[in-house]
Amino acid sequence: MDPDALANSTRGGAVKFSEHKRWFTERLRDPDTLMFVGHSQMHGFEPVGWVRYGRIKSGKPIWTGGPIAREDGPAEVSVIIAPEVRGRGYATDLLREALPPADWTHRLRALILLHNTASARAFAGAGYSLVGQETRMGKDHLVYEREL
Repeated sequence: MDPDALANSTRGGAVKFSEHKRWFTERLRDPDTLMFVGHSQMHGFEPVGWVRYGRIKSGKPIWTGGPIAREDGPAEVSVIIAPEVRGRGYATDLLREALPPADWTHRLRALILLHNTASARAFAGAGYSLVGQETRMGKDHLVYEREL
């Protein structure tokens, strides 16, 4: 378990491996989800993190277990960096470089817990703008967006 990742997750708490495996398999099959893994030459081409995009589509849950979207929306973005390489700019690099194709979505959106200043800096450094705040699952988030 990665306590920092859990602390910065909207859901909080640990997830059983079987549940995560099911969720991950569903995301891999979902045409409204894209995932990119970042590798670093400086770290022997080992994975350093990943970024996931999930398009908000009318009639589908906005997030796993969430309310149904009434209309199409932007792609929501999440990023996670391996604990041993955090603080080296990889999140900003991934968010700047690992982008969905232009015909897949035109707007990206990230929800960041208020206390997660490192993530807010990464998104701002990758060209996202702070556009407001939103409460999700009882937690307050900053909302960052970027047009493609």
